[in-house]
Amino acid sequence: MNKVFAKLNLYSMVQILSFSVVLSMIFYFTMYDDGHQVRADISQLTQQLNEESIKKEKTEKILAEEALMKESVVLLSQQYQELSRRIPTSLTSIELNRNIDAFARNAGVSIKSRRPLAITKGQIVEEVPIEISLQGSFAELAQFVYVVASSERVTALRSFTFTPIEKSTQLKFDGVVVGYQIAPEPAATTGNRGGAR
Repeated sequence: MNKVFAKLNLYSMVQILSFSVVLSMIFYFTMYDDGHQVRADISQLTQQLNEESIKKEKTEKILAEEALMKESVVLLSQQYQELSRRIPTSLTSIELNRNIDAFARNAGVSIKSRRPLAITKGQIVEEVPIEISLQGSFAELAQFVYVVASSERVTALRSFTFTPIEKSTQLKFDGVVVGYQIAPEPAATTGNRGGAR
């Protein structure tokens, strides 16, 4: 340490002061950090962290929606399979008439008239309606309604009425029996507009 002071003693005070200022400036501009860079790095990392957390929230939301959609697809698939099992792929008025005859026989009612109506088309199922007129006691007609409603093949009654028959204990039943069938798949359109050559 004495050697350092001996060397410094050779220089004047102005030279030592100038050398100290130059050394201080070199230190200040090259190695001194007042924390500005650290604060800039922290704010940049905070911004990146916020962006990443927003991306994470969006991703989690998308994944939740995807899981919900998968559950919906599975549920719809199960419901479609159940419909496919219960509803025939093609149901003609003749087959529905046979079913109505069987329902009427089981219930003990007599069929007075029947008339097929226009098929109502839908996206998944089509309705095959038949307008019918029956005659029987209230219990027989109630049994007919029950048999139609509880049939394994999906059938329904729509807009029906009971009318008393004059001078008789029997009733007249007018209504529409509806059978259902799976709608045919729409024809797939191709991108080839010009046709084959």
